[in-house]
Amino acid sequence: MRRARVNPQILPHAVICAVHAVKAPRRAPLGLVSDLVLSQLSNSRAVLWVLLGVLASGAGATAVAAEGDDDAEGGGPLQERRERREAADRQRREDDRSLAPPPVVSDVHFEIVDDGRFPVVQRIKRVANGRGDNAVRTAMAQEETTGFSSMPFLRLFSEHPPLDIEHLDEDGLAVELWYAHNGYFDAKVMGWEVETLREARALPWLPHHWTVDWLRRPEAVRLTGYIEEGPAVTLREITVTGLEEQGRPLQIKVERSVDDLVGDTFTLSAPYDLAALIETLLQDQSYARAEAEVQVQVYPELGVADVRIVAIPGPFCRFGEVTLTGNVAVDPALIEEHIKVEEGKAWSPQDLKDTQTALFNLGTFAVVQTLPDLSVPSNTIPVEVRVTESRFRRARFGGGFSFESNSAELRARSTFSHTNLGGRLIRLEAAAEGGVKGFTQNGQASAFTLVSATRGIFEDRTEALDSVTAATSSRFEGGPVASLSTSLVVPSFLGQPALTLTPKASVVLDRDVGQVTRSLQVAPALTWRANRYLSFTPSLNAERWNTELEFTDEDNPQLSDKDLDYTLIYWRLQATLDHRDHPIYTRRGYYAQFGVSDAGRSVLPGLTFTKAEVDLRGYTSVMRPTRATLATRVAVRVAVPWGDDPELSFVPYNELYFMGGPDTVRGWAADYMSSRACFTRSGEDINGDGVADGPLADTDCYTVSPDEPSLEVYPRGSQAVMFGTVEYRISGPFSIDYAAFVDVGSFIPDLNEPDLNPLKHIYPSVGVGMRYRSPIGPLRLDVGYRLVKPTGQFAADRRWAIHLAFQEAF
Repeated sequence: MRRARVNPQILPHAVICAVHAVKAPRRAPLGLVSDLVLSQLSNSRAVLWVLLGVLASGAGATAVAAEGDDDAEGGGPLQERRERREAADRQRREDDRSLAPPPVVSDVHFEIVDDGRFPVVQRIKRVANGRGDNAVRTAMAQEETTGFSSMPFLRLFSEHPPLDIEHLDEDGLAVELWYAHNGYFDAKVMGWEVETLREARALPWLPHHWTVDWLRRPEAVRLTGYIEEGPAVTLREITVTGLEEQGRPLQIKVERSVDDLVGDTFTLSAPYDLAALIETLLQDQSYARAEAEVQVQVYPELGVADVRIVAIPGPFCRFGEVTLTGNVAVDPALIEEHIKVEEGKAWSPQDLKDTQTALFNLGTFAVVQTLPDLSVPSNTIPVEVRVTESRFRRARFGGGFSFESNSAELRARSTFSHTNLGGRLIRLEAAAEGGVKGFTQNGQASAFTLVSATRGIFEDRTEALDSVTAATSSRFEGGPVASLSTSLVVPSFLGQPALTLTPKASVVLDRDVGQVTRSLQVAPALTWRANRYLSFTPSLNAERWNTELEFTDEDNPQLSDKDLDYTLIYWRLQATLDHRDHPIYTRRGYYAQFGVSDAGRSVLPGLTFTKAEVDLRGYTSVMRPTRATLATRVAVRVAVPWGDDPELSFVPYNELYFMGGPDTVRGWAADYMSSRACFTRSGEDINGDGVADGPLADTDCYTVSPDEPSLEVYPRGSQAVMFGTVEYRISGPFSIDYAAFVDVGSFIPDLNEPDLNPLKHIYPSVGVGMRYRSPIGPLRLDVGYRLVKPTGQFAADRRWAIHLAFQEAF
């Protein structure tokens, strides 16, 4: 017998009809039922399920109607159950509040009262002198909780101060005092508002009789202070006396600082900062006991303040006896060679700083202090140089990673150092690095790039073409990288404190886009420091290189063979002028570096070429409206081959210049801002990824489609590059800085081109970035965007790039 088949799709609909009718009996889903019946008339069992749903709807409607009638009379069972449930909820909340820790303050912010009305307020994000809520909170005793204070177990590791209602009046007075110090003498705290953000409660699985505070979630409140600021007081006049005999240059510096302050909103810190500047300028002129007294007169009714600063230079001072303490294993005579303070010399705070820096840079001392004794009544001031020796032998281990738009790298590093080799303050450094580096031609590099870089390292396929030979090998997609290096730093070479000998040696296995390099390098260098700012470093460099290229071009000598073996022996002279206030977190000053390298002269066999490099940087501090720095940079690098032997007269591939990436022109993939070599692969798809895995075939970068899946692009390098940067850096809270930049770069592939035009390849880019001031240096994240749409040989490029680095751009 043929059995009727039930459509399983109608069962849920029938149940929905019944449930819907029970919850809302006055609106039975007749339309839904009729639709289901009409669609299922051919199925008798389906119709039976629908009828059962309708009957259930009617029964539910009758039951709910009966309960509704009982509730209307005031004594139904549904009403009683509701009341019991509400009473139990109230009792549970009361138990939670009684057992929970005291309320904690989750947020403290301030509202500015609009025209004296309260509580009608206007929420603002910045208060006095452009400072935000965080600045005002520093004046209060009431603290905020940290982000993990509401989490049960993490409360053990976070601060969660309770709300202190009794001392809010004192906090109000402290806030008013803070406002007065910032130019708002009529500011008043109108009141405080406490708003509950989250009720106190225990964990669902925690028994109510447990009273362990850190397992319970406390009540969180927002504390809002209402402030009537009143008018701001303006700094009307600053008068400085006592500098009449100190020379015009010092007076000009003070006058410029005064002009910057006059007309601004008065702050109590401003005149004292100016007084400290005057004391510093006087001390630089050998007035060690210089003082500056500050007198402030405020006229709140006029809304102005006048400041008078009296400079007291005191007597002209000189250095007295210099004593060395704290050294145990280091010969005092070796330390004294680096002490810049001399008895009888005119007092100079800079000499104290230079002594501290010179001794600390030896790497032998953990702490260096220069302590002048200003308590002596004489004008001759004795100085104590106190040192604390560190461990001479140290081993360190670490690692790092980097991600660019086309590459990813993961490295581990171990170092050994000895800072007092032979008891002569000679510093030995030895390092070993190892890791993996991967590249991608299409898409963003990621951790998977590193994984794929280790696959098939030894597979190799080679194909000969007409004028271009290309070796396709998975090792060019990435693989292991390693290096071994050692160096010595010999201070006071030949008994001269200004001379430092630095011999270095290294063995390196490295990879870059389309190449694998192996090198042995030896470079003894001698540095002569002419003064605290200027130094000269000549060096003799001997290098042996083996470069394996994935692409080769017979028209270019430096790319004529897929295996390039050559020897480089060259002199290099480098001059550095460093006038920055800090080598890492620079805010003001300038930096210049000039370098010249010459290879292949008569006494130096090998390739013949000359390189010249110029790098200029400037930094300007901008204090208003925010604490910021305007940084600029211009760099030019040129490599010129010379000589009559065509087999030696060229610049090798590894000595060419490559731009693009986090340190030159952002918005470009690392090293890809240069002329290109383009290839497409042919053959069958061995890996099954939709891309042919056959040999490379040379193609025209200007005509090939950027959507070609087998397209592979490699940078050729340039003999001359020029680039510049303008970057605006803003210092923010929580050790985070922000930056906006404009980069521009230009390159010349071959200086022998008949149509040489330096303006032919100019590419600007813009972007923004963030920096985290970590203990080991700034962690930088930049996003660059190219203003010129990629066309021609760059048509396959992205228009933007993300850069991550553990250093500033410059």
